[in-house]
Amino acid sequence: MDKGGGGGATSSPPYSIFLNRGIDMDIFRSTDQITALVLAILGLMMLVFWIPNDIDTGLVEKFRRQIFIGDALIPTIAASAILLCSCLLFISGLRNKTNKSLQVNPLDREGLGFLLVVAAIITFSIVVMFFLGPLAVAVFEDESSYRIMRDTVPYKYLGFLVGGSSLMIGLIRLIEGSIRPQRVALAVATVVLLIVVFDVPFDTLLLPPNGDW
Repeated sequence: MDKGGGGGATSSPPYSIFLNRGIDMDIFRSTDQITALVLAILGLMMLVFWIPNDIDTGLVEKFRRQIFIGDALIPTIAASAILLCSCLLFISGLRNKTNKSLQVNPLDREGLGFLLVVAAIITFSIVVMFFLGPLAVAVFEDESSYRIMRDTVPYKYLGFLVGGSSLMIGLIRLIEGSIRPQRVALAVATVVLLIVVFDVPFDTLLLPPNGDW
């Protein structure tokens, strides 16, 4: 109540400035916005917690005047790429929100289902990538273990090749609604290219998940 008795104006709560002008909370209902936030948090946690605490070597190691790629280099590049792309996606969503000609879809049941399917594809691909190599060694190399054979062809490539290809093929199938032989060939060729770039030139570098065994 106004002590001066002049008018019936009521004071607004301090946080009303954010309700009247400022942050539009609808942006956080966008599927892209939520996806970007989740991935950004994931990338940041990888950079701040997982990589420093779980990997002993640094980005680059120097031994006897020779420079080697450290175990932390590739995960750091991947986490940085995830964080950067997530921030760009979030900013793009903010810009689209201000453009009235572009529709920002809220996170409805269909959007949530899409995210769950993506999570299922990623989970399946990671499981295949992690366990296919050890399973092959257990079947075809009775007297050995995967820890011994993890840097031996073809076992060191099995999980990465099949799991990575499954990830790309699954996402392509989900987005396009169908899968064509050309897309399968492209997915496999992309994973093979990653192997050629990151594994073939370096004797001390292990493809994921071989370093965890």
